[in-house]
Amino acid sequence: AEIPAEPAQTEERKATIQLDKPAQTRITVAYKIPGFTTQNKDSASVQLISEILFSTTSDFQKEFKFDKKWVDSISGVSGETIFPMMTIDPGLWAITVRLSQSGESKATEVLAAIQNTVESIAEKPPSAEQLSKAKRRFKNSALTSWFSGPESLASQISVLTNFEPDFEILDRVLARVSEVQLTD
Repeated sequence: AEIPAEPAQTEERKATIQLDKPAQTRITVAYKIPGFTTQNKDSASVQLISEILFSTTSDFQKEFKFDKKWVDSISGVSGETIFPMMTIDPGLWAITVRLSQSGESKATEVLAAIQNTVESIAEKPPSAEQLSKAKRRFKNSALTSWFSGPESLASQISVLTNFEPDFEILDRVLARVSEVQLTD
């Protein structure tokens, strides 16, 4: 049976989930992204944008986690795999924050800050220095993760070769990251 195409999204979608028991508030903002590939720079560009905007060294974390202390954690960058949004099909880049106790009353401001941070990259691209540092952090993280042991390397190869079935994919992942420019 043919799977019908999802209708085009024409407006923002929101959902609120209320739990039966006390829990820290979490906010997730997701953006549509293309499927993972090393045949172009799209996946690498999204990864580097995520690194620049939401990593531990980002202005967002500095302001909302360390200075204002409104959030306890921010997720939107690489985790167990090098690309947090690895799927062959178009998917979602999700930025998730867990509000701290002092941030519980600031959910609206944090949500707006996430959206403004993502939208700001179109108006004010990162500097060459920011991009260079993000590339360096990505490569260091990738190489440290991949070569931490034979199991890690085998795991990464098995994941990546599901997308593009040849061992040169490791080289292409690093090459695409290196090729990303400020205009991408």
